Amino acid sequence: MANKQMSSIAGLDQKMEQVLKEKANVKSFKELYDATRTPAARAALAEKTNLPLANITHWSVQAELLRMDGMTQDEACDLIDAGIYSVNDFNKLSNKEIIEKVRKANSDTAITEEIIEQIKKSKLTDAQKFDAKDVRKKMVVEENEAPSMYSDLSDVIAELGKGIARAQKALDESSIEIQNEILKDDRLYAMGLQATWYAMPEAEFTLKMDYAVSQTKSVSGKTELSKLSVAPSNATFQNLFKSDKKEESTLRLKFVPIPATDKMLRRRYMPDLSQAATVNEIKEILEEAEIENYRLLPSEAYEWGDERIRETVQSIPPATILDIGAVPQITVTRDTKK
Repeated sequence: MANKQMSSIAGLDQKMEQVLKEKANVKSFKELYDATRTPAARAALAEKTNLPLANITHWSVQAELLRMDGMTQDEACDLIDAGIYSVNDFNKLSNKEIIEKVRKANSDTAITEEIIEQIKKSKLTDAQKFDAKDVRKKMVVEENEAPSMYSDLSDVIAELGKGIARAQKALDESSIEIQNEILKDDRLYAMGLQATWYAMPEAEFTLKMDYAVSQTKSVSGKTELSKLSVAPSNATFQNLFKSDKKEESTLRLKFVPIPATDKMLRRRYMPDLSQAATVNEIKEILEEAEIENYRLLPSEAYEWGDERIRETVQSIPPATILDIGAVPQITVTRDTKK
């Protein structure tokens, strides 16, 4: 259980993790597991965190099943759909009985008898017995009440964008690292080699979702705010949360690759600034060297213009090949002699 993370549990996102941490001091998978073994404990946690008991109960059942090594999130949810809520429920059924129950609830399940046999042979963490009394009932929210695993549609789209941006950033950083190595290697540079710059020309997402529309009204009855919230549409959600509104939405995002500029493929050398008599001269030398990003210290030195300077110290030595993205720091001392 030590290697299990809170992210292993479906429906438990970072916002929920923060609530559990701040209001109940539950910071890890094991702490959540220990805090949800009985109906009374689950009810107490729901009251302390102000999170729906349906969510707390569903997380607790997942945590119970996930303590079996080899159990995945999808497999745990499939077992829950089939009415298997604990390790004891799982072990007392034959492999064939489990398969029949799971396939009846979800014909597309990836669980096989081989997977079941492997899980049954895996290491099991000792723990307090899980009390599954009234679990099925407690996992169902009141009719027409949206469970808190709903997310605002704008948040869903924003998170997709962030994920794509992080992936593209990783690709770019890898290309920059390779290009810097080429710039520093005389043989590779002389051969005219350049790093390959990868881009995602098109990313397509198909989101199957359940939705809920909520409205905030003033005392007079005027609608002040309408909000569209969505949640993943799957067997677990439909079975547990009595959802009868389904929409399938296809979100298409297209990204246009931008080729690397010549400036990124050409060597740039750090100039010698020690002979510059003024800040304006330093700026001119840097401009000629095609160095646009640099830091001048102290900050007021940017305004010294043609005032004479006594000393210049540069963070990158003269004639050094500049890495892509390098920001030289130039520290100057004003000449106070009249």
